[in-house]
Amino acid sequence: MKNLSRFLLLIALVELIACQRETPLANNGNESEKIYNSVELDQLRAFLRQPSALYTTRIEANLKCVGLSPSDTAKWTTDETWVSKISNIYWNTDTPKRLTHINWDNKQVKGNLNLSNFSALTKLYCRETFITSLNVSGCTSLQDLHCWSYELLKFPNVSSNTSLHELSFHSDQMYQSYDVSKNTELKYLDLKSTGLKSIDVSKNTALTKLELSYNGLTSLDVSKCTVLEYVSLAENNLSSTALNNLFTTLNSNTISSGKKIYVYTNPGFSTCNTTIATSKGWTVL
Repeated sequence: MKNLSRFLLLIALVELIACQRETPLANNGNESEKIYNSVELDQLRAFLRQPSALYTTRIEANLKCVGLSPSDTAKWTTDETWVSKISNIYWNTDTPKRLTHINWDNKQVKGNLNLSNFSALTKLYCRETFITSLNVSGCTSLQDLHCWSYELLKFPNVSSNTSLHELSFHSDQMYQSYDVSKNTELKYLDLKSTGLKSIDVSKNTALTKLELSYNGLTSLDVSKCTVLEYVSLAENNLSSTALNNLFTTLNSNTISSGKKIYVYTNPGFSTCNTTIATSKGWTVL
């Protein structure tokens, strides 16, 4: 009788083990069972843990600024339900999903945002934030990048972001120059109020809008920008000679009837020869 009981117990144990092997475990660390790309989640978690500029009764973490609560972090390395709670981020339908779009405009996020090798990311908006550094190297699909931060310590390297169409940076920090020579598909470039003293746009032949106001530029050549329609250079250090040279490099195409160039409040504005520009169809303001 005892032998029979032992035999039946052994059978029950074997069946239990078999059932456990056949039952799938959600998010058990196997990449094939995960919904989202694990590397991208690791990098998001690293940023969301950092202190933000938001203060309630204490300094809050970045996660609080984008719709998460501390309780969401209890299992966020083993469970992915927290991801869908993050405000204004979008994923594609790949397996696993890759991040395609971030819009954290006017969020009080702060610190080092590392998005390196987010290869499916196409749009990044983080205007009016407190980001101190931004890494977008390897974001080869990135088309729109807008980062206006009060604390951005240096311009991000965008040499690998060769698909960029729109690029804008604003910061309370001051910079001397910026390299956009690899971004040959740029149509819109906005670097106003960044302290620039020089910039080379000779490779940016697709530019239609160029915003460089409130800087320290003393010269600019746009001769290669043959489809340019809008230039803003207010509050720079352009002499009358520099302005005349600039006007000479403006295109004379008739693609647009509303071409405008803003150069008021430059030292040479009152004595420059605006006819050079107006004869090419430009309105000088």
